[in-house]
Amino acid sequence: MTEDVKLPEIQTFENVVVTPHVRNAAGRTMPSGPIWPDWASQILARHCRHGFPEDREPPWPEKVEVYVDEPMIWCGMAHPHFGHFMSEFAPRILQSKQHGQGSPLLFGCSYPKMIETGALEDTPRHFRFVLDWYGVKPEEVRFCTKVMQVKTLKVAAQAEQLVSLTRKKEPPSIAEEYLDLLDENTARNNFVPIPNRVVYVSRGKMPAFRGNHLAAKYLDTVLEALGVTVYYPEHNPLGHQIATYAGAQELIFAEGSAIHGAQILGRSFNNLTILNRRTDTRLVEKNMVPRCKYFSFIDALSHIFVFNDPSNKPMPAFAMAKFNLDQLFKDFKDRGIDLAQAWNMAAYNQAVEESLMAWVTATQSRPNRQGLEIDQSTLIATLRQAGHGAAADHLIAIMP
Repeated sequence: MTEDVKLPEIQTFENVVVTPHVRNAAGRTMPSGPIWPDWASQILARHCRHGFPEDREPPWPEKVEVYVDEPMIWCGMAHPHFGHFMSEFAPRILQSKQHGQGSPLLFGCSYPKMIETGALEDTPRHFRFVLDWYGVKPEEVRFCTKVMQVKTLKVAAQAEQLVSLTRKKEPPSIAEEYLDLLDENTARNNFVPIPNRVVYVSRGKMPAFRGNHLAAKYLDTVLEALGVTVYYPEHNPLGHQIATYAGAQELIFAEGSAIHGAQILGRSFNNLTILNRRTDTRLVEKNMVPRCKYFSFIDALSHIFVFNDPSNKPMPAFAMAKFNLDQLFKDFKDRGIDLAQAWNMAAYNQAVEESLMAWVTATQSRPNRQGLEIDQSTLIATLRQAGHGAAADHLIAIMP
């Protein structure tokens, strides 16, 4: 059960100016969206993470281009990133649809083609699926492509928020009323889970520069040999993904954005585990505990390798994690999966080196790094300390 948290009522504001997503002369994204009255005092109307507003007040425009008399409900950005949309923006939509008294839903556009056309067909597929899943018809959708002033603009709070790794305070819990709405919506869709005993949701086929576990593909091979269904969500429609997740008796996710797809379902899951690839990460614990019969993490890491970005700040989201094999074997065995039966250390060690080399090459080759002297001394030292001198030498060789 969740804590005694209430789903906030939809708020209503008058004559709100809403600005489109634009970039300045330097190519930087400018703050956009509604300019809420008494900006500093607003919380629920603004974009929050971990219970705190994370957005910036948009600059006041020189002029209003469109005046809108029909009441609308602001639902945030039609964000192109799957995980961020599902975890941060989609949680406004269901309450807006169910309690919004038929008002159209207003979204911000996030890249040039969407801003140019304002057409639903130019939005990300996951965005369109979620609208359909929540029963939102195309004619009920509006996009902000010009500076507009909306006579009556409503807004539902984010029923769920992304957890911030820098906040020490407990993240917000989910209201039972919101889980009820999700359950009712799932039933309305005549949802049928796909039965399976054990499903492992892998990142093994993600691009090399993305954050991952070292030898992720090798772990996939071992699991498949042991009869586990290894699932690649990026190769399947979102509807198939959620049916696969809900039908598994034992569901294990490699930590990543795929888990956020499950947030459009309510209390639909059996045993759910996340195989962490970062330390002290509890990104969906508050979100998933009330949705599952049993929820847990596997923390089985010995080293984490992290590049610095062009401003010399670490990029933990794109880090590579090396397994602590003793802990990995124990935690999987506790879930009925004996990795030792199919594990070959020589093949694993080779896979570690290959995936580490591929990650170093792919990350250092990213366009935003070309010609820049970025300090990677910490990464190089960590690689050597972990016994990966060849990868350290390779990184030094390909750096400017």
